Amino acid sequence: KYRWFNVPHYGSIYANCTKPMVEGDSGNGVGVELNVDFYIPSDNIVILNGYADWNKQHLYKQNARMKKVKVEGEGFSLEYEFEDYVHFAQIDFPKKTNKIKITVLEVYDGSKWADMAISGMWVNPDVTKTANSTIAEEYLEYAKQNCVDIEK
Repeated sequence: KYRWFNVPHYGSIYANCTKPMVEGDSGNGVGVELNVDFYIPSDNIVILNGYADWNKQHLYKQNARMKKVKVEGEGFSLEYEFEDYVHFAQIDFPKKTNKIKITVLEVYDGSKWADMAISGMWVNPDVTKTANSTIAEEYLEYAKQNCVDIEK
């Protein structure tokens, strides 16, 4: 089971969709592999796990969601366990990589459906090292010059 995603540094892989990804295979999602290619090397991924919809909050518990995953990148492998509530979970890698494979090891079962849902994936970039780094540097310089030093 392979799914390929390109994860941008700004915006979700589901940016043009209004609904979460629901895997739809037989079973509850254990064994699903998500292969992610990054546009530029990244040292993290942020996941909005489960079916997260402000107007349909009951769907979170009704669908399966990831509980434990294995994340493999270029030269590293780690496991991550999600807490079972709606939040943005950031998984940090030990080094930057161009791609990762996320394998679902365990899920929280849905109370109504077996399908596992994921509402989005992003990266949390270091803005001083992106295309907008000159803007970030200007803000940092402004902050240094105009912010009050508490220790004085």
